[in-house]
Amino acid sequence: MRFQFIAAAGLLPLTALAESCQPYKLSITAARSSTRWTDCKPGECTGRMQMFDVTVNNTGTTWVVSQPYVAVTLKGDGLTTYRQGKITRLRPGDSAILELGVQTNTVHVNRMVNATAHWDDGGSCQDSTAFGFTASYGIPDYQPNVASVSNHEAPNWYRDAKFGIFIHWGVYSVPAYEDEWYWWRQEFKNSDVYKHHLATYGENVVYDDFIANFTAANFNPKDWMDLISDAGAKYFVPTTKHHDGFALFNMSSNISNRNSVRLGPKRDLLGELFAAARQYHPEIHRGTYFSIPEFFTPASPKNSGVGSAFYQGAPKNAYTGAEVPYTGFVQNDFVSGIQLPQMNILANNYGTELMWCDIGGVSMSDQFAANFFNKAFSENKPVVMNDRCGAVNGQKVPGDYGTPENTVNLKFDPKLWEVCRTVDPNSWGYRADTPDSAYMTPTTIVYTLLDAISKGGNLLLNIGPRPDGTIKEIMQTNLRSAGTWIKAHSESIFGTKYWPLGKGGSGNFRYTETDHAFYIHYLTKPSGSITITDPIPWIQGDTVTVVGGSKNGATVSASASGNSIVLHVPQEISDADQYAWTFKIAY
Repeated sequence: MRFQFIAAAGLLPLTALAESCQPYKLSITAARSSTRWTDCKPGECTGRMQMFDVTVNNTGTTWVVSQPYVAVTLKGDGLTTYRQGKITRLRPGDSAILELGVQTNTVHVNRMVNATAHWDDGGSCQDSTAFGFTASYGIPDYQPNVASVSNHEAPNWYRDAKFGIFIHWGVYSVPAYEDEWYWWRQEFKNSDVYKHHLATYGENVVYDDFIANFTAANFNPKDWMDLISDAGAKYFVPTTKHHDGFALFNMSSNISNRNSVRLGPKRDLLGELFAAARQYHPEIHRGTYFSIPEFFTPASPKNSGVGSAFYQGAPKNAYTGAEVPYTGFVQNDFVSGIQLPQMNILANNYGTELMWCDIGGVSMSDQFAANFFNKAFSENKPVVMNDRCGAVNGQKVPGDYGTPENTVNLKFDPKLWEVCRTVDPNSWGYRADTPDSAYMTPTTIVYTLLDAISKGGNLLLNIGPRPDGTIKEIMQTNLRSAGTWIKAHSESIFGTKYWPLGKGGSGNFRYTETDHAFYIHYLTKPSGSITITDPIPWIQGDTVTVVGGSKNGATVSASASGNSIVLHVPQEISDADQYAWTFKIAY
């Protein structure tokens, strides 16, 4: 256990903060330690701080309205707050999740902590209360077991990033038919892929013959990074190895030669992309997609924990039944000799900040995660891992966040998640016959992003380049159009939180908030006035302004109507934006 920090925690019942000072009545309903850390800022402390999450409810009948803010701190049992939690506004019945930065002078592991919570509005109102909760002090020195790595949490950079670009690029982009599961679908006689392949290529052409046509001849990694930046994304996740087992990064020939360095383009495609990212867009975080299993491999493990689509042994010609080479294969134990070394290369050699595994199944991901997390702490570069990295002895490695896939009707969930969607409704990889009209429009991109972030999630939006490395123009156009809107409205997207009371919003309304502002996103063009029935934190006298569009900063009049709030939107403001309309209540 490392020094002076906090790990995972559970809460015991807490007492309410007493109402010794009108007009506020606040109570702490939850407090927990975390494994997140951040650097101390000048004037705060020395070294790093551990982050606590404290939930505060306004249990009174009066609004908390304070300038500059109500500060909440914790102290006790060797614990001192150096970065306060801040409440600027909290309506009766609403709650706020505050992040506090603390240091400790002792190391405790899963024990009762006797703490005092103190709040102070900087004026005449302040109070304290004592309570107890179970916590651990210290960022753990992660051990290679599921229990230990399960304590890890997604860092703040990922929580604040909100929007990433997914990239499915591989050999499957050569046939460009049906989807990236082309090879697997070809195994089913009378399937569309089976018939298409036979008619187009004949029975003697096998999947690995496509490797020669995966040329990357026009791949320009700077162009890709410029597109990702223009889209407004804060991170990106390219496929480094999909289910066909063909990797886009370099590795020892003792592990595998089935990769783009030794076959096909004979280039380290991931290395080139990451180099361009570091040189031209260092502000964008770098992630890696990695398929835990493979469709076929002579090293297929037994008791794999995944469905029959995977680990089918050596590949065969779908038409003749004859076994065919698994090009570039090197005999190894699959899990310990191929899978784990490849994952470690992505972490250690390429410096991925986000490990996006797929499918799951048998793995040694506890060993990978322990090394990945410990390396991140030692280098002070927080990393994150999703929930698909497999299981160890039948016990799933839970990861840091959930990954609903292609979900359209998103549900509010306070537990961190990321929805992945693809701009091509039919495929994650490049599909040649998808018409331009079928691709996700800028309106849908913006709507999907706002829907996700207002309900507690991130959006990872996928594109599929051609085998030569070019990206279809309609994908670029729609991403850049959406990106123009996203950048113009960035203050209402990045670094925001969901509104706990609103749970996303209702109808055409979505909501986000920061310590200093509340944002109303309206998903259709306003006509005259819009009535908000959700109990938003607006009070008489608030100024409501437009965010984004050609009328950015313009004032919109607002009034109460019973329990509703009405925004009066003139035609010139309605005409000044597109895709979605955003309004700001500044505290």
